[in-house]
This record gives sequence, C-alpha cells and structure tokens, in this order.
Amino acid sequence: MKTKIRWDEQEREAIYKQMVSLLRDNPILRKEELYVAAQSVLPVERRRKPNFSSLYKYADDIDRARAEAKIRPVEPLPSPPPTEAAPDLFRTILDQLLEALADKVAERLELRKEEAKHHPKHDPQPISAPRIPRTGVLVIGLLNQQSQTIINTFPNLEFTCLTPEQALKRELLRRSHTILMTKFINHSVQDRYRKAQNLLLCNGGVSELSALLRNIK
Repeated sequence: MKTKIRWDEQEREAIYKQMVSLLRDNPILRKEELYVAAQSVLPVERRRKPNFSSLYKYADDIDRARAEAKIRPVEPLPSPPPTEAAPDLFRTILDQLLEALADKVAERLELRKEEAKHHPKHDPQPISAPRIPRTGVLVIGLLNQQSQTIINTFPNLEFTCLTPEQALKRELLRRSHTILMTKFINHSVQDRYRKAQNLLLCNGGVSELSALLRNIK
C-alpha cells in the first residue's frame, strides 16, 4: 500500500511561496495547474497528485497566495544625498586614481614601443570558427521558471517558449519542432498549431518534456 505523503511546515511554506511567485507571472492559472506547478520546489518523491480532496484542503492557501501575488514589493527609498564634504573627498581620490592610471598607460605604451623594435608584426587574429546552427524548438505552455530550466538543460537546441495567451495573440510561429504542453493549454491553442511541423504533444511536466527533447538533434 502506498504511503500517504504528509508535508511538514517547511514544505508547505516553500509551496506557498512558489504559488505566489507563479501567480505573479501568470495570475490566471487554475487551481489544479497551480497546485501541480508549485510542487516543483519539492523532490519528485514528495509531490502529490491533485484530487478533489487535496484541492479543497489547500483552497485557503491558494486564495491567500492569489491575494499576496497582487501586492507588488515596495520599491526601496533612494539613498540620502551625500554631505558637503563627500564631493571634495571623492574628487581627491578620483584625481589620485587618474594620475596613477595615466602613469600606467604611459608605461604600457613605452613597453609596446620597445617590443615593436625587436619583434616583427604578427599575423592578425584568426577568424573565429563559424557558429554551428542549432535546431529550433517551439514549446507552448511552460511557466517562466520551467522555461529557463529547459533552456539551460539543452544548450544544443534553440528554444522559443510561449504561454498559451502569447500563442493565441502572436503570429503563427514555425520552428523545426513544436511541442504543446497539453495539461497547461486550451483547445484553441492546440487547434491553431495542430498542423505545425514535427508536432509533439507532452501530456506531463518538465520530466516528460525532457524525455522528448533528448530525441531531438
């Protein structure tokens, strides 16, 4: 019989903070989507699958996270203006640095003149190797933090990541491969991209997406 996962206070606090962060980036996330995505801060073996009971139990936390996400952090107050003595002290230090820098530059120029007398001019720097083109992959339905994780994990691929809203508003994008995160997009997005080249449907999360990307060269 599978042991029921019970989160401690530290895990619940981490999930709550992740909910707030996710809602600031995407405030229209549904409860089920938010509940699943926020667990990305936990190890895989400590994550729960959403059901009516769990969503009902954590409804208050979700509502509280939505309210907090709407409150933006207060901008720090500007530093007070420096005192009258500060400009003079700064000018003195700056003058000393400039004098030292001028001496160092003159010394370096004299050294180069001496080297030029004894050494012929060398060939110009070799032309850098041509950049190897990367396979373009369009992924629709990832959260911002998940997108960055995927980009860092697969540097051999060139990613374009869109939210469902961006996929509907922007012009139709064409890449070598298109992947739709079906759990996080609606049918309108699927219908719009159903004829995309090399279309792949990912029915899970980041782990399932990674498995698909490993097969793309």
